[in-house]
Amino acid sequence: PTAQELSALQKDANQCRTICVIGHVDHGKSSLVDWLLADGGAMPPRLAGTLRLMDDLPDEQERGITLRASAVSLRCPSPVKTSTEDFLLTIIDSPGHVDFAHDACAACRLSDGCLVVVDAVEGVRVQTRGALRAACAERLKPLLVVNKLDRLRHHEPSEAFAVLRRIVENANAALHEACAVNNCPASYEESSTFSYASIIFASAKDARPPFITLAPDCGPADVTAEKGAAVVGAPPCINQNFTARSS
Repeated sequence: PTAQELSALQKDANQCRTICVIGHVDHGKSSLVDWLLADGGAMPPRLAGTLRLMDDLPDEQERGITLRASAVSLRCPSPVKTSTEDFLLTIIDSPGHVDFAHDACAACRLSDGCLVVVDAVEGVRVQTRGALRAACAERLKPLLVVNKLDRLRHHEPSEAFAVLRRIVENANAALHEACAVNNCPASYEESSTFSYASIIFASAKDARPPFITLAPDCGPADVTAEKGAAVVGAPPCINQNFTARSS
């Protein structure tokens, strides 16, 4: 899209949405944004996951971490099939290092929603909890992205199932803790709890690695490895079996 087309979309607030990507350092936030940009046609797919386009400072490229929040806008088709209008999606890639947590807080304040990225092996870490506190302070609706799923390719199916279940449980526990700190209403806490509708499995390093998916009945023996796209939805049983533990 041209600058004029993007400017025209910005004039209608109803056609604009802002999403921030938050989480612990080195959990793959910038690589995930690369793939979102590649899917939107903003960069070649062959460079996604390694270029880290949003890390435009020399220090960021040299050290391999995000130091400052960066934003990019994409023109996206309307999710409503009957609508022909496009909308403007602004993605904010925020740093995960504790020394730059103020940028993540600022990104949350400017956003309508957030993607909380968690490494499939490392799980919920200290800055994951900090990011959730910032999101809850602004009453954002979070989506949980379990990233680097290809790191589980050498796990036994039952082990991979247990790892993913523990991540969702710990993420919900951190979310409830953040809601308590920010005095969030019960309705917000209930609607924000990570369940089937708000969990994404992804591998931002490589769009097509073997990844772990969960069979509909969620039995550990039914966890299988197969080929697929970079981002896939979680199975329906997460809503029933991946329950939140607030303590």
